[in-house]
Amino acid sequence: IGFGLRTKVNVNLGVSNDCIDYSEEMQKVHLAHKFNIEAIMDLSNYGKTSHFRDELIATSKAMIGTVPVYDAVGFLEKDLKDIKAKDFLDVVYHHAKSGVDFMTIHAGINSRAARVFKECDRITNIVSRGGSVLYAWMQMNDCENPFFEYYDDL
Repeated sequence: IGFGLRTKVNVNLGVSNDCIDYSEEMQKVHLAHKFNIEAIMDLSNYGKTSHFRDELIATSKAMIGTVPVYDAVGFLEKDLKDIKAKDFLDVVYHHAKSGVDFMTIHAGINSRAARVFKECDRITNIVSRGGSVLYAWMQMNDCENPFFEYYDDL
């Protein structure tokens, strides 16, 4: 990333409703290490994922990244509509405390952008899974994106 620097390799993995097999994901981690990857992005988005994340951090010599909004429903054990703004920030805190190296924070979508999405005839609506989750939450609760509103707190 930048002139004179070598290419970095990132591996995306994680459990989902389609494949809830933590041991298979750990096999992917071990295979990735054989190729000397620099980073692993845990895209887990189903169920209680903290045990997997803890094992991933303990096992991996690569940087570990996460997407806290993917983990919010499972971690908090709440329906999306029942999550409060502070709850989203608590999930970020939990990921940071667990020792991840970096996170994707979906702060780009805000109420103004949401109005544009509703008014425009887009061929493809929101293509980001995390952005879609936050958009849905914003519409259900008539609230600003907490990652945008409380960005300085992050």
